[in-house]
Amino acid sequence: MSQEPEYRQFVDGTGFDYRRDLDSVSASFSRSGNFFIARGRFRWEMLRDYAVRQGGSCYQDLCRVQGSRPERQISFLPLRSDAIALAVSTDDLAATRLTHPGTPITTPIPAAPVWISVPGTELRHQNSVPPGVHLILSALSSADRVAITLGPSGQAIEAHLEATCRSENDARLLANELRSATALLKDAAARDKNSGDDEVSALLTAGTFDQKDRRVNGKWPVRKSLLDALTSAI
Repeated sequence: MSQEPEYRQFVDGTGFDYRRDLDSVSASFSRSGNFFIARGRFRWEMLRDYAVRQGGSCYQDLCRVQGSRPERQISFLPLRSDAIALAVSTDDLAATRLTHPGTPITTPIPAAPVWISVPGTELRHQNSVPPGVHLILSALSSADRVAITLGPSGQAIEAHLEATCRSENDARLLANELRSATALLKDAAARDKNSGDDEVSALLTAGTFDQKDRRVNGKWPVRKSLLDALTSAI
């Protein structure tokens, strides 16, 4: 598996390798920045030294370093010996926000090992996504909240969707839109002789959906080759 040079440089400089040292990570993406809390095994002195060698600085527990672009200010600090708060934002103190408790979450947290939960309105911001993904996201943008999980299902891996709508009628319309979008993708794939080699197309055309009350549920079987393709540069 190939690795990006910047990641290899980070591993060599800090001694941290996610495949060995990372236990779990929670992430939040917003217009104010990207925020992460990760649990694992961290070599704090090496992390601090790496930040300074990259032209950054550390004061008490907080370290700051310039990212790949001027608006990408990276900041991090330990929350405890096995947990780090990290932020990428225009604010070089953004990581300190993660030291303050936020509003308690009342929505059940998915049990799947990988999941994402977003308001449907956020899915309207579709920068440089493949056309097939654009069709699915456009339909989901009408939902109040969308949760997508990825986890084992028997001997296979499946992606699951749960979309909550304002009304039962809205949910019915959304389920129909998702089925129609999937049918369009299937028709396009049938006309394209090379589509069988497109992992994303194979995933999206296999989607199935059902609706109950205000919720729409969907699932897609995920081929291992797609996961390998997504992680090949990590």
